[in-house]
Order: sequence, then C-alpha cells, then structure tokens
Amino acid sequence: MTPNSAGAAELVDVKVDLPVDANLPPDYVPAERLRLSAYRSLAEANTDETVEGVRAELVDRFGPIPAQVENLLAVAHFRVQARTRGVTEVSLQGNAVRFSPVELADSAQMRLRRLYPRSN
Repeated sequence: MTPNSAGAAELVDVKVDLPVDANLPPDYVPAERLRLSAYRSLAEANTDETVEGVRAELVDRFGPIPAQVENLLAVAHFRVQARTRGVTEVSLQGNAVRFSPVELADSAQMRLRRLYPRSN
C-alpha cells in the first residue's frame, strides 16, 4: 500500500494474468450486482482473513463453493501474498511465469541463474 495525498493507505493493484478458470458463475451468484460486489471485495482484499470472509459470505448466501469459485478465492489469496511482497504483476509468458517487479540481491540473482538458467 502506498500513502495517497490525504495520508490514507492506497491499495497497490496486482495484475494476475494466468490461464485459470476463476470466476463467479451466474448460476452460483445469480444477481450481477452481488457478483460485482464480491469481485470488488476480493480485488480489494489485503489479508487472507478478508478473502476468507468473502468465502464465508458466499457459502452462507449461495451454498457450497464450485471449483471455479475456489480458483477465484485461491487467486485472491495469491494476490494478497504478491501484494505483501511488492509484486505488481504475474503473467504467463510462453511456458514461464513472469513476476515483476522483483529486486534480488546479487547473490540471489547468481543462485537463480545457476538453478534456473533460462530465468531473467
């Protein structure tokens, strides 16, 4: 999070672009307004507890969680972890996953190149 002009913390956006079937299907959450509200809550989640709160609300209101919703919740947990580590983008590039930005110490860069020669 970064401070905004009013001094409050602003949530850093984390873009996750991976081939995962992660959504709230209309047959699970029928009302578009409720789906959008749940998506917004997950996008703004900055703790795992917040994500779990959304899970609990979904189960309470709509019943057992389907697979694609489980995937959506897993992506939300992943975004929380990425955000806490300063990662703002995760994407698939060919057969590799790209994390950015990532600042590594020289020793960590050398070890990464030794273990994974094709990494940049």
